[in-house]
Amino acid sequence: MIIGGYDELADIELLTTSLVITPNAGETVTITRTSQVEVSDSLMPLQIKNEAFIRGGAGRVWFTQSNTGAAVAEIVTAENSNAAASSEIRYYLMDENGNVLYAKAFKQSQGDHIVTLTNRRTVARIPAGQMFTSEPMDLFVPANAPDTVYVRLEIDHIYNSLGQDSRPGHFTCAPLKIKTSFDF
Repeated sequence: MIIGGYDELADIELLTTSLVITPNAGETVTITRTSQVEVSDSLMPLQIKNEAFIRGGAGRVWFTQSNTGAAVAEIVTAENSNAAASSEIRYYLMDENGNVLYAKAFKQSQGDHIVTLTNRRTVARIPAGQMFTSEPMDLFVPANAPDTVYVRLEIDHIYNSLGQDSRPGHFTCAPLKIKTSFDF
């Protein structure tokens, strides 16, 4: 979760979230949870980009990962000398209830900022103040997919240098309208 504009926050803060449900007119159910969250200054914006998604066909998706920090950041994009997809980055196509309709591990072994390391893992090495744009990937769209779906992208770890320190990754989610072949 990203909440900007609060310079006075401590490293750990309490966050209270509430879910309000109205099952019937005049009835309200409120579920409230309070938890501790880690606060940091280093925002690394992650965005999903896409072309049209066709029911019973596919949709093309890619992402951008910005590095607003002062040091190089790395994310694992392929493994086993580029023979395998990353075990740390994946896409999910989901319905509005969070049910997974399709999942696909991300793989990119060539391009700007892409480096294969001696440990046979490939990373996107994103210089400070720059952005990495992934190659597009096709995601299968089931024939029974609802009109609105969500693409979720998860990155498990962001490294300053792979094999040394890392910080937890992050995720982003974007809603999409599904088209049928005759919508064009």
